Amino acid sequence: MRTFLILLLSIVLLPMSTAWTQSAPVDRDLKVKLTQPQLIDRVEKRQRKLRQALNKLRGYGDERNVLAAEVEASKQQLADRDATFAKTVKLLADAIVSLEPLREVVPVAQLVAAQDALTRGDETLAERLFQELKKASDKPKTNTANVAYRLGRLAENRAEFETAYAYYRTATADEPDNAAYHNATAVIAQRMRRFDEAEPHHLRVLELNERAFGPEHQEVANTLGTLAWLHIEQLHHDKAIPLYQRALGIFEKIHGRGHETVAETLYYIGYAYRRLDRYHDAEHYYLQALTVEKTISGPKHPSVAGILTDLGHVYEGQDRFEEAEESFLKALAIQEDAFGPDHTQVAVTKFMISNFYKRIGDSSKAYRMNAEFKAIIRRQQRAQ
Repeated sequence: MRTFLILLLSIVLLPMSTAWTQSAPVDRDLKVKLTQPQLIDRVEKRQRKLRQALNKLRGYGDERNVLAAEVEASKQQLADRDATFAKTVKLLADAIVSLEPLREVVPVAQLVAAQDALTRGDETLAERLFQELKKASDKPKTNTANVAYRLGRLAENRAEFETAYAYYRTATADEPDNAAYHNATAVIAQRMRRFDEAEPHHLRVLELNERAFGPEHQEVANTLGTLAWLHIEQLHHDKAIPLYQRALGIFEKIHGRGHETVAETLYYIGYAYRRLDRYHDAEHYYLQALTVEKTISGPKHPSVAGILTDLGHVYEGQDRFEEAEESFLKALAIQEDAFGPDHTQVAVTKFMISNFYKRIGDSSKAYRMNAEFKAIIRRQQRAQ
């Protein structure tokens, strides 16, 4: 299932008048000139560096959490290179625009150099400009907050999470009523598994969205979902359920019953109940999610397979093994039809079903399903 998405608030900044009067903007090309091969080369180098650092690290803790999150981020970037390039170009363009209001408070030559460097994907001069600006306490904090936020987005995009986190925290300190800044801070802290630091920012986003839009707005429901997922990640499933239930009520009021956000929320409530071993409640919500998802996406969509798999675990937890098997096999059939017989997800599901058969003592079915799983792996290895 797709996770909840937070739609960030857009920010419009106007140049502020100060004693540092500068010349009018020059007419020059600020189009991003960074090419996709250049970007991908940087991402690949960054990933190698991160993997080496992670492999050398001993033990567990915050440093490993950060490195692991950065490695995963770079992996995702390389998995969809076109999307990564498009996102990077957009972030660079946004950063270039964010510097423009500083024209009246910093030397123009320095500003121009920073913007030109950004068109080439070089953020060094913009970061240096920002640090110098922060030292000058008489400069408008709204301008520095927006620049900090944009530089944070670029640092996060480079898989430099500590740097991004520092920029986001600066943005929230300079402009504490900006929901987008708090959301970015919460998300990056959560990615680094700093849950105690993420939660206050999620709560601040909720407060700001309720104040701006009212208690039953889409943005409020989205924020409730992200806050609930924070509790899920900490295994606080009992705290997540009421947040999801409130979000569900808002989504149903806005969209009606047949909407993807409703299906998602029903699924997550079922998931939280399952993790609490409250199988009756979990089944209730999973079946509702299944009905809505089939209506939206059709009975053979991979999302339906995901719900069926979880529903199978619920049945297994209640010793309803025949129903569990039926649910697992339906999920497998959908995945084979959607992805093909040699897809990794099909292999994962066959391995899971093999273990299910082992748990219920059906060794012949377990052996056969495990053999099919291994055959997929061998075919994948030969294809590489």
